[in-house]
Amino acid sequence: MKKIHSLPLLIITFLLLNSSFQIINFENQDKKVYDEINPSEQRDQSGFLESLTFDEIEDINQEKREDIRSAEGEEEPEDEEDDEDEENEDGDGDGIDDETENINQRLIEVEYSEDEAQIESELHSGNIKDKISMKLQSEDEGLRIKVDYSKDIKNIDYDLEFEFLFSSLIEFVDDNNDSIFTDDEQDTLLNEIPLDSFNDFQYSMYLIENSTYMHYFQISSTDGNLIFHIFFVEEYYELNATLLIPTQMKIDIEIQNYAYSHDSSQLALVMDIESESEFDEDDETEDESKGYSKNEKWVQASLDDISGFFSWSQYALIDDVEKNVSVNVVSQSEENMQKIYFSYPRGAHIYHDPKIGIKGIIRSIVDPISLKNSTIYLIYFSLGIILLFGLIMTKQEYRHYLLNRIVDIDKGVHRLTMEEVLENEFRNQILNLIIENPGIHYSELLRSVDTSSSNLAWHLDILETYKIISKKRIGRFLIFYPFIDKNPFADFDINLIKSKTTLDIFQIIGDNPGIFQHQIAKRMDLNRKTIKYHLDKLMSSNLIRIEKKGRKNHIYPLQ
Repeated sequence: MKKIHSLPLLIITFLLLNSSFQIINFENQDKKVYDEINPSEQRDQSGFLESLTFDEIEDINQEKREDIRSAEGEEEPEDEEDDEDEENEDGDGDGIDDETENINQRLIEVEYSEDEAQIESELHSGNIKDKISMKLQSEDEGLRIKVDYSKDIKNIDYDLEFEFLFSSLIEFVDDNNDSIFTDDEQDTLLNEIPLDSFNDFQYSMYLIENSTYMHYFQISSTDGNLIFHIFFVEEYYELNATLLIPTQMKIDIEIQNYAYSHDSSQLALVMDIESESEFDEDDETEDESKGYSKNEKWVQASLDDISGFFSWSQYALIDDVEKNVSVNVVSQSEENMQKIYFSYPRGAHIYHDPKIGIKGIIRSIVDPISLKNSTIYLIYFSLGIILLFGLIMTKQEYRHYLLNRIVDIDKGVHRLTMEEVLENEFRNQILNLIIENPGIHYSELLRSVDTSSSNLAWHLDILETYKIISKKRIGRFLIFYPFIDKNPFADFDINLIKSKTTLDIFQIIGDNPGIFQHQIAKRMDLNRKTIKYHLDKLMSSNLIRIEKKGRKNHIYPLQ
């Protein structure tokens, strides 16, 4: 172990300035409501949802509910002169502030039978009224999904219709080695399995928050080779590091236990898209522009400023390893029709995560002042990390600690040993970054490694499952740090970030070790009773210590 007894002012200043420039840029503007969420690099989302049974989904949701519902924080004394900023709070921990969630909350109604489901998702807010209607239907031609979006703004009607058909699964040999199935005799077609027989639809809904729900359909082919996991949410919800958005249908495609007829063959899933509007492709999807995901492609059918879209990750999990998906989009002779071939690398278990949704209808609150406060909190918190880690391990010491400790680990779906977890070169790269930069946030990790967001989320989940790292959400940021049982940072009171006053006092103590309570009160222009309230909060979170020298109490940051 190496002890750090003091931190030069120059280093702290550099860290604070560096953090402020890295995190976010602000524009001076009044608080307004927009139809688009501002792009943000801080989104920590999009990963692969795992193949889940109904019971497993319920377990995950119960765990999520327990994790994200933290206590509301104590009421401050009535004579508190510096009110806490309650705006832009993220009470459910999904990275979207509560006010934005409220103005985008939708009411979903579901009707279904053994082979058909009708989903109505409706928003009523001010002069804007819109409805998303989605119909799922299994038929002889395949699984058909019809989407209709209607919007009424000041008696101006918009109506956008488009549909998708998952029609067949193809086994082929990639003779020309381009990784893409092409229907022009360049590849050998071995089998084409029509998707003409499905089991009865299975449906369940799960409480997210208060009276809002996540709706889930599982639709499987009768041969058991193909399963569609389909999710709808009434408000933003984070499930397995994937952000579910109320204006989208999340579809996870699972292909399993296919009996290949050739030693070098692979599979392709075939889908048809049809719309009354013309299709086009952008270089960047809407979720990428907001920082919600990375390495996506999409096709969209546009009507004025609103588009219906189908997007997909350029990577899939092939036997738990992320590999590239090759996609061939072919325009059909019929007007406004396209056929898409998703060609997957060979594997016993394939998992891919496309989305269907409406672009251009999300409304958000943009509040630069509140965003700036969140940034200040994160900067203060970065300083807190430096103060908290009085003992810092080397990488070698930390690995030795991991391999020799005794700790209960629930591996869940993972089947690796600790040695196998630590042998992976990419996970070692992630772990080294976290050891070297305890408190690093998700977006910074993503910028530092050459991979997709979904792959990063997958490996972070493994590291967290094996209690190698821990994470916490600070305002709009998800941060990571090494897992140590007695690490005082692990007990940090998350409610402190709601109080700028508490953090300001913590900052003063960090800059002035040994300061007296009355000196803090004078600097903050607050009475001693209020200062004591905040000192008690810091003490209870093991962030400061009070040392009595003679008749005076000196206050120090915990080191």
